[in-house]
Amino acid sequence: MGQSRESTARSRFLGAELRTRREEAGWSALHLAQKMGWAASTVSRIETGERGATAVNLATYLALCGVVGEEQAALL
Repeated sequence: MGQSRESTARSRFLGAELRTRREEAGWSALHLAQKMGWAASTVSRIETGERGATAVNLATYLALCGVVGEEQAALL
């Protein structure tokens, strides 16, 4: 998992995209966090750009939300 850090425009953009995909999939932050083995606050921090995540964790997050293939690659 990534470290806490100052958010950047890129991390905020990615976080907003992640939140949109999660909401479109019908997942609550808590439910997704449980599936990922994370605290709900971790999902929140990633979605606000305050915390980074590994490419593998982001790919898993997106796959759980039904985002795969080229769409996933474009976000990563």
